[in-house]
Amino acid sequence: YKSGLPSFETPLTGYVGIPASYLNPALAPYGNITGYSLDAYFKGSSIYYGGQIGVAYSINDMFSVAAGARYVYVKNSYEGNLKNIALQTDGGLGNIEGIQNDMEVDAIQTGSGITPIFSAFITPFEELDIALRYEVKTKLELENETEVDGSGLFPDGGITNADMPAMMAVGVAYKVMPALRAEFNLNYYMNSDVNWDGREDNVESGYEAGVAVEYCLSDKLKASVGFLNADGGAKAAYQTDMSYSLKSNTIGLGFAYAVSPNLVFNVGGLNTFYQEDEKAVTGITEKYQKTSVGFAVGVDYKL
Repeated sequence: YKSGLPSFETPLTGYVGIPASYLNPALAPYGNITGYSLDAYFKGSSIYYGGQIGVAYSINDMFSVAAGARYVYVKNSYEGNLKNIALQTDGGLGNIEGIQNDMEVDAIQTGSGITPIFSAFITPFEELDIALRYEVKTKLELENETEVDGSGLFPDGGITNADMPAMMAVGVAYKVMPALRAEFNLNYYMNSDVNWDGREDNVESGYEAGVAVEYCLSDKLKASVGFLNADGGAKAAYQTDMSYSLKSNTIGLGFAYAVSPNLVFNVGGLNTFYQEDEKAVTGITEKYQKTSVGFAVGVDYKL
């Protein structure tokens, strides 16, 4: 964010319209504060790395079970600054005593956790597949590694709780005809049981529900299209400009090409459309909106 985030400017907007003498009686000749200026910048990233192992056991031709675990490593980075703050008054533009000038943040948060996973796979008859999965809550504590913290938000060594919620998932695939397969999936996230340093109080349970169809265009080429509706369960009070969750709809399209019986190339793309949300912050309305486009390629090889 080359111009910073809205929360960088929110404290300054509160000064507009008040007499400059409110900050310092000696500034009475300058009249009222009419505006402000500042140089702001923010860059942030959040990456979750995961590695997973598991074992599966076939009870019979119809039913199998599996258990496993996923190791998750998280790295969040925050880099930004707030410089050259100045207030515009009836008497001109300038720095006014009592307003902090330069502020800088350079911090990294890291942490890891383990997710136990249990699942079952059911095939009542040849054309129908049903998959069930339960993931246990992942306890995550992120520790700050801070170089500079002019904001007071990232004390070096401080801990942020960022648990990953337990979730239930079900997937159903049905072969309508030899060339056509239809699929449905539902993921249900139990957000109320996590520790997010109090932010969990502003979130309800969330879900993702999707449908897709795959069609064999030829013996070697398949095409698929899908739709996903998602609601993270965030209430208005949860939203901030640094961390927010929006309801969304996603459309995806994919192709698979079999070079040989053992080698398949995959390519896909998606576009996610997010529903706009807003929140009143100290007399100002913040609006949250974004869009997301993704592409993926993959190779399947069977020994």
